[in-house]
Amino acid sequence: MATNRSCPWLLRTSVGVVLAGMAPASAALPPPTVPGGPGVQTAAAAGDPELQPAVRSADDASTPMPPDTGDMAELWLETVLNQHPTGRVLRYAVAGDRYSAEARDLRRIGLRWPGSDDADGMVALDSIPGLTARYDAPSQRMWLQAPLDLLAGDVQRFDASPDRVARPDPAMLAPGLVLDYSFYAQRFEEAGRSVSAQTELRVFGLGPGHWLNTWNTRYRSGGDEPPGTAPVRLDTRWSLDFPERMLQLVVGDDLTGAVSWSRPTRFGGVRLGRAFALQPYRITTPLAAFAGQAALPSTVDLFISGVQQAQERVAPGRFEIQTPPRISGAGVARLVLTDLNGVERSIDVPFYTTSQLLADGLWDGSIELGRIRRDYGLRSFSYGERTIGSGTLRYGVSDRLTIETHGEVESRLRMGGLGVVWVPGPRTGVINAAYARSRVDGIGRGAQYSLGYQWNGAMFHIDAATTWRDSSFRDLASLETSPLPRRTTQGFAGVDTALGHFSAGYVLQRLPDAAESRIASVGWSQRFGRASSVYLTAFRDLALGEDSVWLTWQMALDRRTQVGAGWRHESGEGGTLSADIRRSVDSDLGGFGWQLRASREASGQASGLAQVDWLGRHAGAELGVSRTPAGTSALAGLQGGVAWMRGGPPQLVRRIANAFAIVSTEDVAGVPVRLENRLVGQTDRHGRLLVDRLNPWENNRLGIDILQLPEDMYVQRTEVSAVPDGNVGVLVRFPMHRTHPLQLTVLDASGKALPPGSPVYPQGATGDEPLTVIGYDSLLYLPDPVPGARLRIETAGGTCTVVVPAPQAGGAHPQEAVCR
Repeated sequence: MATNRSCPWLLRTSVGVVLAGMAPASAALPPPTVPGGPGVQTAAAAGDPELQPAVRSADDASTPMPPDTGDMAELWLETVLNQHPTGRVLRYAVAGDRYSAEARDLRRIGLRWPGSDDADGMVALDSIPGLTARYDAPSQRMWLQAPLDLLAGDVQRFDASPDRVARPDPAMLAPGLVLDYSFYAQRFEEAGRSVSAQTELRVFGLGPGHWLNTWNTRYRSGGDEPPGTAPVRLDTRWSLDFPERMLQLVVGDDLTGAVSWSRPTRFGGVRLGRAFALQPYRITTPLAAFAGQAALPSTVDLFISGVQQAQERVAPGRFEIQTPPRISGAGVARLVLTDLNGVERSIDVPFYTTSQLLADGLWDGSIELGRIRRDYGLRSFSYGERTIGSGTLRYGVSDRLTIETHGEVESRLRMGGLGVVWVPGPRTGVINAAYARSRVDGIGRGAQYSLGYQWNGAMFHIDAATTWRDSSFRDLASLETSPLPRRTTQGFAGVDTALGHFSAGYVLQRLPDAAESRIASVGWSQRFGRASSVYLTAFRDLALGEDSVWLTWQMALDRRTQVGAGWRHESGEGGTLSADIRRSVDSDLGGFGWQLRASREASGQASGLAQVDWLGRHAGAELGVSRTPAGTSALAGLQGGVAWMRGGPPQLVRRIANAFAIVSTEDVAGVPVRLENRLVGQTDRHGRLLVDRLNPWENNRLGIDILQLPEDMYVQRTEVSAVPDGNVGVLVRFPMHRTHPLQLTVLDASGKALPPGSPVYPQGATGDEPLTVIGYDSLLYLPDPVPGARLRIETAGGTCTVVVPAPQAGGAHPQEAVCR
């Protein structure tokens, strides 16, 4: 998170809560003004016997006079400002009925007054307009009361979401690999059969960084295509993470960086760029910050959309509370302040947040160098003949303005542009604008213009954007086989009402040498209860004059079961009715799932699908059959993987899409394992369980349930926080073993009991901490002793040694041992 500057915008909304009326000076300072000391209040002895005047007559012997040095006395007093202890002891000079203090000391406790920046030496308190003071002799305190305009100390900042960098535990890291596979087979009634397989190999821990390689193999027979097997390499890359700097280095196949007005391109080469995923707890967008002032020590409660987001105790003066952007778009925050007298004030503050902005001072971007990837998914090693370079940079100029730049270069092409994302105020929304130019050999110069606007409010939403390109504008991808549209315009609007959500949209796209596409849509959706929803959407192709209408109903029967029905009408095809019911597989514990779907067209033709899914500890599978007007087809699939980490044998596992942990319970089988307090399985006969779906670079809480373990099982720990180093594995050990407790009645050589409290040490130990002590009736309890071990026992009469015997069968009664 970037450091905030002194010029906050709408997200650092300056509430300006001036609470001078919350704590009148008369309420906090009841004593009258002492004559001769205008502006300085003290407590008259008759009014409050505990509060004495700062200066008394020499004839008054009831209270000692402060030390007198000539015409001036000095007092060193703890200072309280607006009923809040400052924690400082200041030097005060007393001359007659006037107090004075060092100007620098007054500035240190947060006071500012006209001319304070240039003030030096002693300053009379009664010369500061609005400042009142009283001297409490018994407690040796000086009580100061100042209006808000004099409180100008450092702003008290409260960050509700401090940055946390999750660091992997080196003890959990080990070399390993994961090989994921997915096999799919399908047989068509008329078109033959096809089989496809995709594999992904990840290798980690054998050196710096991680390796990844993916392949796809497809076989098809029958139909119009010739039979054959075509293995194709998809991606091969090595990546190295730098989490402290949020940087990632990639060598191999990857995508170039891009912004909203440019396109990413597949290439092979080197990429160095920012990776916010390496610090997932860091908030990269501007935090909503709310500032105010309090005259007295107060409690501040921050509410957003009626939900309390923060509560802080603030000292008198200015404060600022930052809170994560839990909502995107426009919102209203309520700041409620309650002072120590119970007086409450509140104010509503509008704000606007968006993920399109970067926090003040934060940057994002990447640079790439390599060659464009061609025929991805069709050929294994097809790259362009020319070297290309690409660079992207986004920078948060302030919390309301982010600038963007992107450039691409090749021997025939030069392209670059500049864009801005700007939020002028809390009621204006987000404005996007960009301009780019290109120059291509043999084509000339071209230009691209982009403009967009977005507003996301509590009831109304709008998103509109348009991009124009002239016929000469090019980027790297367009030099290959991906032409750029000449014009793209899209707009969406929605409104939330008690009758449902209403929306409308429009999309226009104009490709070179192609007909213009223009589609308009309207929609409505409504939720009934907590589990049922209805969606209605209508489209019209304005260029072709064709229409389509979709009506869908869905309802959740429980956490995993859902039913639905729909109706679809398209121009020239009539209507189609459909219904389906499905039960998903439990993603943690596995098991069976299924789905049934049936549809009937207006012509009377029917279609259907029946499928069964299964997920186990070692693999997942699916089997189904479908019927369409074109014929009947059957499908089957199998997904799984092989995982290995040093310290254990290879394991057959379900497909691992991201980070994972291998949990080890030291060969103890059947131990329940939980992830974030969710039961995810039990250890196998080797005391191991692979837990997938961990979040990389985050604290993943893994624990075991010890309530089902035997009573004599010793468990070193029951919960750990695992941080995977990227999409790889960690080895999480829960050391445990069975104990063999032993009770001994220890007697001395004469057969007498040893005194209770006698310390017991292992033989040869030199530390001061005993292993245990002798209990009453000379009992010694050893939770997990080693037979034959020697223990040294110290008593008032000297030191003796006892040999630990082997436990006897049964062990219901204490065994006797002699300490010699």
